[in-house]
Amino acid sequence: DTGSCSGTNQFDSLSQTLGSMTELVSVSVHPTNADIVLAGAQNNGSPRSSSATKSSAFQNALGGNGSFTAINPTVPSEWFASNPYLNIMKCESVTGTGSDCDDNTFLPIVNSSDLGGDAGGYATPFILDPQNTGDMLVGTCRVWQISTNGTAPLQLSNDFDTLGTGLCTGAEIN
Repeated sequence: DTGSCSGTNQFDSLSQTLGSMTELVSVSVHPTNADIVLAGAQNNGSPRSSSATKSSAFQNALGGNGSFTAINPTVPSEWFASNPYLNIMKCESVTGTGSDCDDNTFLPIVNSSDLGGDAGGYATPFILDPQNTGDMLVGTCRVWQISTNGTAPLQLSNDFDTLGTGLCTGAEIN
């Protein structure tokens, strides 16, 4: 505004208590309460808040290297978080706010052995199926559909890298 280097810093920190170098891989918002948020923060776990619009305080729901997350829009007590290389976990929150989701309550539901031996990349993407939130879509070098309980995997595509059927290593270019 003033053209002077001695003026007040005109930048606001939008990361608040998440840290100055936090890289959010994903953010999931509760379907009926914008205060309830779950994020995947690379190298900083999966932070959550039940007062996101009122407070900058976040607590870690899952440790490790946070990656993709989801809160089931039709069953908001189902929280999903992931860590690198195809480790998708689920917490069934009794409170519905995720305040009871932590390293002890997130249980593994999808890994390489559940998807035909495919390995995922460092941040293996997944989303809940918009047509049926009882299923999720997971991307290795191909697309998979699997239930949110980690059962009934279905391969939906061929290998995008080679157009073949071999196992995904997680190091594919495409």
